[in-house]
Amino acid sequence: LYTDRFGNLVLDAGTDDLGASPSPISIAAAGREFRAVRGATFADGAGGLVVYGDSSGRPGIAVDRGSAAERLGAGRDDELRLSPA
Repeated sequence: LYTDRFGNLVLDAGTDDLGASPSPISIAAAGREFRAVRGATFADGAGGLVVYGDSSGRPGIAVDRGSAAERLGAGRDDELRLSPA
C-alpha cells in the first residue's frame, strides 16, 4: 500500500488476511525471497524483517532500526507475496 517515513511497509490487506501464519514467513519481492518472523514489536525481528499488525489494523513489514523498504527494494504499489516459510 505505502511506505511510511521510517521505511516500514504497510500492506494493502487486513491483519485477518495473515490468519495464524506461523513464523518464519517467506516474503517474495522483486524476484527475490526473504525470511521474516511474526512479531508484536520491531525488536522481535532481531535485526531482520518482522511482520506485525499496525494500529490501523493492517499488516506491516519492518526492520528494527532499519528500513524494510530498502531491504526488500519495495515501495508503493509493489507486489509482495507472504507465505509460510
